Amino acid sequence: MANRVHFPPQPSQLRLSHRLTWIFLLSTSASLLGLTPSLTQNFSRIEIASVAYAQDLLLKIDNYAKSVLQMEPLRIQALNQVQAELGSQTPKDVCRQNELPNAVKTICTNFFNQSAEIIRLNGLSNREFNQITEKVQMDSLYRQRLNEALLEQTK
Repeated sequence: MANRVHFPPQPSQLRLSHRLTWIFLLSTSASLLGLTPSLTQNFSRIEIASVAYAQDLLLKIDNYAKSVLQMEPLRIQALNQVQAELGSQTPKDVCRQNELPNAVKTICTNFFNQSAEIIRLNGLSNREFNQITEKVQMDSLYRQRLNEALLEQTK
């Protein structure tokens, strides 16, 4: 077995790695704040029985990565607008709160609608997007595949 030479990462690779780390951290914090496009109110966990369907979801991770990257600026903008309305005391899962000022409800609704359109334009259904989100959080294979897709998208 031949020894492989491992060169240190180039500065551009380090920057890309840092960008992906930030995207992951921002996406996770967005989920905690409720600023993710959970496009179905009562989404219940669905166990995927079909291996073929699971493989189909893996193939759609490229579309998922495109969607996430396109939604991120909108999410940041929506979060900034909500914080401007509510101040520094923005509650966790803000867009899922029942008692919100109308301006905040409008911001959240606009973000969800724009996200749904991005998802659709990237060839995914809301259901598929939500399933991939869940899989990425729970399955290292999906996480690895998403990281690869994000790297490819940001080249």
